[in-house]
Amino acid sequence: MRNPFKITQIDSADSKDDRGSTREWKLSKKIQITVYTRKKGSTSRHYHKGEDKSKNPERLFLIKGKMKIIFEVNGVTEERILTAGTELTIYPPTKHEVVILEDATFIEYRVTHFDSEQPDTYSY
Repeated sequence: MRNPFKITQIDSADSKDDRGSTREWKLSKKIQITVYTRKKGSTSRHYHKGEDKSKNPERLFLIKGKMKIIFEVNGVTEERILTAGTELTIYPPTKHEVVILEDATFIEYRVTHFDSEQPDTYSY
């Protein structure tokens, strides 16, 4: 008889990241949900070229907390405040900066597994 349940601990992919944890939940050979927890005050500033199908577009869903996102398109900046329950879709090559205003948990839907050798994430 097969065990009727399975419990798996998913450890943080980068235990040295002082912003919080990043857990990669691989649902199939390609599909991945990345679960991020980020501490208030942490930031990330980058853009994607769309080389990774999961970043063309990038799709996030804010589960808990509050964040500010600053978009830069053709030298013009625009800010938005996101709260829990908000989906965010970012098309390449939109420059964006995320500032965590309250401790936050959000997920990223990926159609590819993350490849640290080809992250398609570029600082600016």
